Amino acid sequence: MSPSEDPPSAPVRRTGRERKTVNDILNRFLEEDFASLGTTTKKNYRTVLPAIQAHFGTRIAADLSVRDFDDFMKDTSTPAMRDKAVALMSSVFTRAVRKWHWLNSNVCREVKRISITETSRVPEESEIQALRRIARPAVRIAMDLALLTGRTQMELLKLRWADVHADRLEFTGARSKKRVTVPMNPTLRGVLDEAKSHARGSEFVISTRNRRRKSVGGGYTSDGFRAVWQRTMRRYEKQGGQRFDFHDLREKAIHGSTSDVPPDVRYALAATGESLDVEHKDWLDLSDPLVRATVARHICALANYGGGFIVFGRTNEGLASTLTPSDLSGYDLDTFSSICKKYLAPAIQCSVYAPLPTANSDRAVVVKVPSHGSVPVCAIAR
Repeated sequence: MSPSEDPPSAPVRRTGRERKTVNDILNRFLEEDFASLGTTTKKNYRTVLPAIQAHFGTRIAADLSVRDFDDFMKDTSTPAMRDKAVALMSSVFTRAVRKWHWLNSNVCREVKRISITETSRVPEESEIQALRRIARPAVRIAMDLALLTGRTQMELLKLRWADVHADRLEFTGARSKKRVTVPMNPTLRGVLDEAKSHARGSEFVISTRNRRRKSVGGGYTSDGFRAVWQRTMRRYEKQGGQRFDFHDLREKAIHGSTSDVPPDVRYALAATGESLDVEHKDWLDLSDPLVRATVARHICALANYGGGFIVFGRTNEGLASTLTPSDLSGYDLDTFSSICKKYLAPAIQCSVYAPLPTANSDRAVVVKVPSHGSVPVCAIAR
């Protein structure tokens, strides 16, 4: 070989972790975690698994980039299926990052969804009232409870009269499975009185009812209520209304009509409990060096996970903290930038959001942590 010729490139060597295909990750998920999922979740996952395996199955998971999802997401004739497929891959890849250590990051978090990102919105009060006027009692009661409590659809459907007390409602957190308390107020009591008259002896607050026999009703399943909601929404669209989803009511309960809050930040605000990408923190003294170092470690972990959120002013169950400082000026961008600059290498730039509270929400500050760059973020001592 002459000096002017380039030497042959050496073959790229991969470690065992880097050689894992998408099918390898899916198979481990099916073996270890699939059995513990709920019935509806299993059904949804079985529907989208073939599409994932056909399109990505033999690909090396660590080599996937956002661009590799472009062709997969182009088929907008089945947007819900495509979104569910990416959601499943994201859930499985999260396990591969945090639990199995097969991946360094979760690329699915950066993929733009079709139906969720483009149709999810906060409805106006006039739209809500228009839908209420044509809805059957169970749907109307569910809507009112969602707006007044900020709880999820499944939590509302599972609510029993045994959970209703003179001074509070008690829910079981959808994610944390812990008991979550919502204080009683006159408006909420009025909705419950209407629900009581509709229930006719049912143990469930939101109950079905046999119109012919007027018998005691049971509780709705998730699929059953979703079917009723979709029929109601179709009637609403025929009258000229614009579609919105039931979970949009919860977002409205939490942040009202704030339009400058991105959808992913609204998702963090709506979280009922902590998850791999959402952490809840009570109000802290961010001038304390020990507290600042602790916050830096949480930012570091989220960045290396692939990004996430820290919500200040929330308990672990997602409830508002009991004491909110009168001055939140210390929870600004400069504060978190200085924390990252002092305690992290390389320093990363977070975003900070402080949505104004509404009648049904409390004050919170959301710190959005981006994914790490070409190298992982490390915590350093100064």
